[in-house]
Amino acid sequence: MFTPDPMEFVCVITRKEKSDDFARRLMEIGILHPADARGVLPGLEQLSAYSPDREDVLWETAGKRLDGVLKKLDIEDVELMPAESVTAGHALDTVREIEDLLEPLFAEKAKLAEQAKQIEMLLNKAMQYPTIPAIAPGPRTSIEIAFGAVTPDGFTRLQDSLAGIPHILEPARREKDTFICIVIVLKKDYEVLKKALEGAGWKALDISKEIPSEPEEKLRQQLSQNQKDSAKIDREIQEIKMQFGPEIRQIASAVRIKRILAEAKRLASTTASTVVFAGWVPSSSRNVIFQEAKKVDKLSYISGRKPEETAVKAEDIPVRLSHNPLLKPFQILTETYGIPAYGTIDPTVFVAITFLAMFGAMFGDVGDGLALCIPAIFLLKRRVEFLRKTAA
Repeated sequence: MFTPDPMEFVCVITRKEKSDDFARRLMEIGILHPADARGVLPGLEQLSAYSPDREDVLWETAGKRLDGVLKKLDIEDVELMPAESVTAGHALDTVREIEDLLEPLFAEKAKLAEQAKQIEMLLNKAMQYPTIPAIAPGPRTSIEIAFGAVTPDGFTRLQDSLAGIPHILEPARREKDTFICIVIVLKKDYEVLKKALEGAGWKALDISKEIPSEPEEKLRQQLSQNQKDSAKIDREIQEIKMQFGPEIRQIASAVRIKRILAEAKRLASTTASTVVFAGWVPSSSRNVIFQEAKKVDKLSYISGRKPEETAVKAEDIPVRLSHNPLLKPFQILTETYGIPAYGTIDPTVFVAITFLAMFGAMFGDVGDGLALCIPAIFLLKRRVEFLRKTAA
């Protein structure tokens, strides 16, 4: 109760052909904290690290490509399910087939998205410059148009300078500290306009690059067609998801299991014909590991050592806290702030006592406050009524 659960370092040697089954069983029972036996037990330094075989490499390749497919099909939270019938070759072939179907669709969808972005930009510009469509193209004999950028102060000076002549001064939009503006004056007032622009610090811009050549209605039609084409592609993607959904989920489950098994075997060591699994388990669960090892491989060899019989430092030994249901909530609170080192004091009991005492005192303060507040409100109300009667 006052210290973390005692741990034990166990080492299981099993035949290579049984290693996958044993790794899967370790994953299912979930009580082994894997470790590299070569760095813990003397005499094992000459063992080789576990190296993935060809099938492991195929599964890893299929898994990486599958991640992209799952993202494109918006498939999440794949549950583990029986997938023993799925082979690495079949998984990789299926993923490639789906990739070949999705690639042109997503390429076209990206192209449509870029087109929609351009059309929306042109629409925004068309809405920003409502006066321009009314101006006939070509040489103008009666008006002058200036298009450019000016600061807010310059815009005010420009307004003042043009106040004495007929003009249109329209700020289309604001970019950081400048206004993008259109100025229209009569031809005869060009010199006044020129002088006003110079005094305002005007920076001329090319109006042809700002004003869309297509009319607004046509742009809206193009955007509508773009959205229809994009929706059609989305439907085709959904059809692929419906067609391959169950199979891709089964493959994803198989890949997930293989990745967990690969992680379980990552710290294992090997000889020519055996695989050495090692790790830390609670002493109370030691026999569970031994029994499961014998179930998987009757010829397996199992040994266990206490922490003091290894060269591992206390701070490197995994810690497990175990408490009854009454203290379990306070264990979660303790783990939130940090887990004690192995062999030190487990503060869960002390946290439970101080936590209850502290919040008990706080609720006591609330009770005292209510006990004082309610009579005070009653007396205040009576006092107000008394003052009203006295005043009357």
